[in-house]
Amino acid sequence: FCYGFITSTGTSLNLPDSAYKLITTDIYGSKSATGILVNLKGKLIGIIDTENHTNSMENMISAIGITELKKTVQNLSNNKDIPYLGIHGSDVTVEVNQTHGVPFGVYMMEIDMDSPAMEAGIQSGDVLIRLDGAAIGSYKEFAEYLVDKQPGDTVTIGLLRQDPEGYAGMQVEVVLGMK
Repeated sequence: FCYGFITSTGTSLNLPDSAYKLITTDIYGSKSATGILVNLKGKLIGIIDTENHTNSMENMISAIGITELKKTVQNLSNNKDIPYLGIHGSDVTVEVNQTHGVPFGVYMMEIDMDSPAMEAGIQSGDVLIRLDGAAIGSYKEFAEYLVDKQPGDTVTIGLLRQDPEGYAGMQVEVVLGMK
């Protein structure tokens, strides 16, 4: 057992179709550490992660927040496959909206090669605003919506794409793949 303090919870991992929070600590440990992170009340708060830390902190323990993992762990425990769209996104902040005129929604930072999103024509720079008619205002909302789907499901995505006059609305249908 090791004891220490959480030093940061403000970093999100850039993984496709997910909004996982990275918890960093001041706990010194092995680069190949495994296990869980618990608080002083004995509650599980994270699963130790050895892949997503900086080289300058390679021996400091970090974890993926359990709140964001609960649904995925539940689905995997029940032999449910995890759907895959293949987007890396972020929230459009008030500052970005006001400074650059990007509409509120989920900004597509990157699209995985050969992913269902790429095959449907979704591009970096698009702004996702709807899934199956439901308004989506954040990347977390997007990830929570997607985790309840199944591979093979068809999802209708409402997008805004920049053109010479501003942003134009469009809709695409995507058949979800499997992670």
